[in-house]
Amino acid sequence: QGSDFPIQNLPLGVFKTESDQYLGDYQTNCLITNREVDEAVVNTIDKLGLEYHRSSRVFDHGAKTILNYDILSGMKNDSEEFNPVFSIKNSYNGTWSVTGSFAIKRLICLNGMEVSTSQASDKRKHSRSLLGNDDRMDLSFLAETFKIGLDNAQSDLRNFDKMKEIKIGNDDAFNILGNVVRCSRKAVSTTTAARIACNWMEPSKDEKPLGDTMYRLFNAGTRLFRDWENIKADASLKARRKFCDILNLASNPTDKNPYSQGALNELKAKPNSEFALVL
Repeated sequence: QGSDFPIQNLPLGVFKTESDQYLGDYQTNCLITNREVDEAVVNTIDKLGLEYHRSSRVFDHGAKTILNYDILSGMKNDSEEFNPVFSIKNSYNGTWSVTGSFAIKRLICLNGMEVSTSQASDKRKHSRSLLGNDDRMDLSFLAETFKIGLDNAQSDLRNFDKMKEIKIGNDDAFNILGNVVRCSRKAVSTTTAARIACNWMEPSKDEKPLGDTMYRLFNAGTRLFRDWENIKADASLKARRKFCDILNLASNPTDKNPYSQGALNELKAKPNSEFALVL
C-alpha cells in the first residue's frame, strides 16, 4: 500500500508484480524476512527426514505472517491421535519479533486444539545481534526450538491424561474462567471468558465424549481462539497462550514449579465480583 508500483502481498513476503522482485528486506539487513524464516524451518525439518504440511496466514497487507508446519508423524495417546505443529510468527518490517513455538494438535478435534508447550518456545527481536560472521541472519534458535519441542512432544501428551482426570461442574468451569481473566491480567478478557463459557455449555460433537472435565474446558477455549485467529491474530495468539499455560499449570503440578502447587484449588475458588461470570 502506498507504493509507486504494483505489488503482490504473498504469504512469504511482498513481491513487485511486474518482475516478481522480492521486497521483504528493502529497509535494512537487520530485518528478518518471512522467506528467510521459512527456509530455516524447512531446512531443519528436511534434515530430520520428516514430512510436513505448511499453511500460512498474512496480515497488514502482507507485512505480517503466521506459518504453521504440521509434522505428519502420527502420535497416539489412548484412542486419540495428534500431530506436532511448529508455528512461526514474523513480520518482514520488524513490527513482530520472530517467534517459534511447538504445539500438539488433536486430530479428532475440528477446532484443532493445541496444547501450550512453553519449554519449546523462543523469540528474537529484529536486530544486529542475529547477524552472523557472514553478515547473514543466524536463525539457528528456530532449529533448536523445533528439536526441543519434538523431543518433549510425547511427554506433553501426558498433560492431557491429567486434564481428563479432573472432573469439574458448571460452577467450577465458570469460576476457573473468571480466575483465568484475573491470572492472565486480562490478556484473556471477560468477554473472551464468557464466550468460552458458552462453548462449555454447548460442546461440539467431538467435545461431548470428553465429559465434564478440565480437558473439555481446555477444548472449549481453543475452539474459540481457533475461530478468532483470522480476525484478531495477535490478540488471539496471546490469549490462547495465557489460557493454555494457566490450565496446564493447574492440571500438572510439579515440585519443580512451586506456583503450580495449589493452583487448581485457586482457579476453582469463586472469584471476586470484578472477574466473576454469571451462569
